[in-house]
Amino acid sequence: MKKFNGITSLLFFAVSMLLGLYILWANNVNLAILYVILLLAAAVLIPYVYCTKCPCRKTNCAHVFPGLITRFMPDRDSENYTVFDWTLVMIFMGLLIVLPQFWLYENILLFSIFWISSIIAGIQILFFICKTCDNKKCILCGQRS
Repeated sequence: MKKFNGITSLLFFAVSMLLGLYILWANNVNLAILYVILLLAAAVLIPYVYCTKCPCRKTNCAHVFPGLITRFMPDRDSENYTVFDWTLVMIFMGLLIVLPQFWLYENILLFSIFWISSIIAGIQILFFICKTCDNKKCILCGQRS
């Protein structure tokens, strides 16, 4: 069940990101290109900075795809996450969520789908994945001592 939530949470988040890209492309091509660059950078940097420190990544990654991606990345010490690790993840996630909001707000249907998808992904991650995750170094881990 954990892998189901991991995969579907990524799919729900992907729906949000694709809606963000769609609305940006329809209103400002330059920002849409920037958004694609941010998406591609996030797809590489977040797994490198965050996921490569996770002890579950090679054997039991609930999200599956980031675990697969990190197999091609150099191993990093599984030390505690730093302020830099969290800050980088939050900056990328924040930009990906905030950037399309001005135009999404003008289209209530797309705005609603964007936020419902994002919230479902967040709920799945926080309440179904993190609660059972073995990565005790992550502050979201439900098994953390």
